[in-house]
Amino acid sequence: SEPAGVNLIPAEIASQLSFDARKPLLLVATALLALAPLPIWYGYRSVAEATRTQIDAIRRREAEFSGRKTTLAELRQQSAALAGVNSQLESVVLNRSNWNEFMVDLQSVVLANRHTWLEELRVRREVGPVPAVPEGETPPSPTKVVKVTLVARMLLPEVAPGKDAVLNAEALNHRRRELVESLRKNPFVKEVPDAEIRSDFTQPNLPRLTLTLVIKPEKTL
Repeated sequence: SEPAGVNLIPAEIASQLSFDARKPLLLVATALLALAPLPIWYGYRSVAEATRTQIDAIRRREAEFSGRKTTLAELRQQSAALAGVNSQLESVVLNRSNWNEFMVDLQSVVLANRHTWLEELRVRREVGPVPAVPEGETPPSPTKVVKVTLVARMLLPEVAPGKDAVLNAEALNHRRRELVESLRKNPFVKEVPDAEIRSDFTQPNLPRLTLTLVIKPEKTL
């Protein structure tokens, strides 16, 4: 038999030689371990950039939609205002004959109440509150209230003229009640509010009466 080989290299040197032989592999393994997180980092960076791009795009669209929303709100308000004007014009056209009828009826009331005449007639148009509506819906046309203010003079034959004249309250109340009741029967009048009736007794024989006629919506002037 062949004699067994004899290792003449000391154990420590042999171990060092073995370790040196494995160094390249260890360096490669260390390098691979060091480079292993790079794909993950690059992937995270790519996702972060894509997310940031999407966020920027969403913010731009949000600003765009916000601008459009403001524009739509302004257009809706303008549309409501135009609708109100058109409604008023339509009302004037459809009810242009109401003024003639109203004045004829008013004249008949004044003539029926002797020693009474009108000094002033004023028309006041009030717009009621517009109810809130859900976003996106067209608000209804505002409600309109027409009020006619009359300033009437009433001659009281029972009271003598002059600076020493004394008001005859009984005669005034009777004449005032007759006039107000006659006006309340006018087919155009919805009501004559007592709270808006004012009397001026500066001239006891010629008291002035101010009152308001609330016109019926279906007979608007």
